[in-house]
Amino acid sequence: MTATIFDRSNRTVFNQAGSKDDGTYELHYFGLLGRAATIRMILEVTGAKYKSIPPSNWPAEKPLTAFGSLPILRETGLNGKTIEVAESEAIERYLGEKYHLMGDDVYERTVVNTFLCSNASFLNQLFLCFGTVSNPEDKAKGRDQLVSKTIPNWAKTHEKHLQTMNGAQGGHLYLGTKLTVADLKCALIVSIIQTLTGSDFISEDKTPALWGLKAEVDKDSNLSAWRQTEEYKKMAETNRSMLGF
Repeated sequence: MTATIFDRSNRTVFNQAGSKDDGTYELHYFGLLGRAATIRMILEVTGAKYKSIPPSNWPAEKPLTAFGSLPILRETGLNGKTIEVAESEAIERYLGEKYHLMGDDVYERTVVNTFLCSNASFLNQLFLCFGTVSNPEDKAKGRDQLVSKTIPNWAKTHEKHLQTMNGAQGGHLYLGTKLTVADLKCALIVSIIQTLTGSDFISEDKTPALWGLKAEVDKDSNLSAWRQTEEYKKMAETNRSMLGF
């Protein structure tokens, strides 16, 4: 039986799962990166054991999910108990807390959550434009809005804050040298912007702080190895064909 948050008697099961890293995971999502991209990055960086499970009959499975959407994460511990976490941002934070990627004190957690929220807002606008709009004319207008306002504003703001925070103290990440979920999501966004606009907004000369953050994330050996797999290449190609990035 799978424990969900909707039954409060499952509190102990969730707390036990969250305090141990011996579980195995099932990530239920479609065969692309999409809204599960950061989740996959977390699982890869931490070396967690997981399987990607795409829906076999989404129309039939959709009503059985918590909110009629994916991704969903299922975790089974050594005790045989399974928990389920729904919604991409909740999954990211759950895994981030579990694997110490959310900061170690109130200040650090506030920093991470602040940039996570900003990065999530950016991605939501991106998915709204490319993932939910089918009319070519409306999609073109949305892309113009992204290129003229959303992307340059995001790049300018995050570049400024990273330079301010790391200028005197060193490091390339939001917490200097400590990797967090916010860094993974930022590196993902930088890649997307480069795919959509080349070097128009992001480059080593124009945005050295953002460039440095992505380079630091890309050094992770687990992440690099994953990106060489056929599974990743197939998902990335599906992402490009369906979403354009």
